[in-house]
Amino acid sequence: MTKISARVVQLEQRARADGRITQAEANAVLNAASTPEEKKAARKLLADDGFIAAPKDKPPVAHAHEHHADKGVKQGVGQKPAAKKQEPLGYDRATYDVKPAGEYETRETVDSDLLGSASQGHVINGAKTDEEYIVAAHAIESVAQNPDAWNKETDLLVKIDGKPRHVTVRLNDVGKVEAEIAPDTGKWIPAKDFKSRNEAIKALEKDFGVKVPKKGLKLDDNWDGPSKDFTTAELTKLYDGLSRLTPAEREGLKGVKLVRIDSFADGSAGMFESGTTTKKGVTTRDDRLVLANSAFENDGKSVIGDRVNAAPASIETITHEAGHAVETMDLRKAELTEANIRNKTNGAGKKANDEFNKNVKAAKGDDFKTAAKDARTAFDDLRLNDDASQVKQLRDAANEALQKAKDELANLPPKDQPKAKKALESLEKFAKVANTRADALDALDAADGKDGSHSTKLEAFEKLVTDKNIAPFTKYAKDSGEIDEFYAEAFALYKSDPKFLEKNHKAVFDFFTNGGGK
Repeated sequence: MTKISARVVQLEQRARADGRITQAEANAVLNAASTPEEKKAARKLLADDGFIAAPKDKPPVAHAHEHHADKGVKQGVGQKPAAKKQEPLGYDRATYDVKPAGEYETRETVDSDLLGSASQGHVINGAKTDEEYIVAAHAIESVAQNPDAWNKETDLLVKIDGKPRHVTVRLNDVGKVEAEIAPDTGKWIPAKDFKSRNEAIKALEKDFGVKVPKKGLKLDDNWDGPSKDFTTAELTKLYDGLSRLTPAEREGLKGVKLVRIDSFADGSAGMFESGTTTKKGVTTRDDRLVLANSAFENDGKSVIGDRVNAAPASIETITHEAGHAVETMDLRKAELTEANIRNKTNGAGKKANDEFNKNVKAAKGDDFKTAAKDARTAFDDLRLNDDASQVKQLRDAANEALQKAKDELANLPPKDQPKAKKALESLEKFAKVANTRADALDALDAADGKDGSHSTKLEAFEKLVTDKNIAPFTKYAKDSGEIDEFYAEAFALYKSDPKFLEKNHKAVFDFFTNGGGK
């Protein structure tokens, strides 16, 4: 009798004790076997207890380059009732090292091995040679061993006959797996190909309004080191990723600095940093799209896109960070406008206040002067207020106080009214300054969404996924738990693999097609 590892026996016994087995447990049992003989014995152990169908001596040979193992198979490992509707697929961003075809491997042997990776069978499309079929099967085997890849689509870059090829693996939640091997050589054709860094930088700055700093930026709190230069190849990928944005979306890139660093303190591949700087009373934006080494390190292993239009994996990271820029662009513009109006109204307010003090001092009528000063105080409260929720209340109170000053002026004797009118004119100048500041705060509040914490685009996206009960469909979006990361992941897939998004999450696809919350 073939010797079985203790791990295989332990897992099988636990499954038998529970009287049930999950797909992950079944895979663990089967993957614990390290040799073909051990795998066969492990499958027999599970089959004897009715967990999977008994292995056949000669597995079925695929016809027309595909193998269907789901017809006529008894209910097996983790198999769901036939009536259950297949859930939409998520997207797997993990990378895999797919082994090449072995010297003695055949379609029949890899089909047999795959019986342990997919309980409802597998389909391999697009394979014209035995090597293509075998490598595609290895891709399935690699993906199926990752629990996070279940019920997801995965795009891989493999080597066939020494050349890169794109393979897409789709593994559903009941173990049915499909692999498609692209008909091309896997060569990516960028939107523009550049011969030098300077040529690429000029094109990026001209076409997208971004800035590529020529001098390194100093250490940032989020960085593990100072900035460095992009290579020509990296700039080519940046151009390709940003070229996928519409003209309206590219407005969110205006003035954004493209920065290259070695790494982030938290291990991120990229980050969109939003901020402002103020010098001599003028505020400017200091927004940065920052990419680390890890943003590009998997380009030789993974791709993003459909089987005939795949791009390097880094394009997903680039479009993800660009998604943050698009989502926040209206909010960042409103922030800048409000900041500069605040800067100006500080000076204008002092000037108008000095003029008012001079004129009200020269006026007569204690009741008028008291009402005018009260109104000035009310408008000063409006001018200095930073809470948008208080704007209406403060504005109403200030306007009411202004009207009272006007009424008191009307009660003055005609001979005292000219100087009082001059004081009132100064008060109205001060009121205009305060209202301008309040209007800018209102505009910022409108861009900040109804709840005051999200942009209007993000708020619209959150409403969509909440109303339609759409869960995050990448591990990164799910693990982050942040709606802005879900938005950026969805945006990246819309730009990098729209066919996947349209097929699996049509409502999200339509959201971006229709302007992404405008």
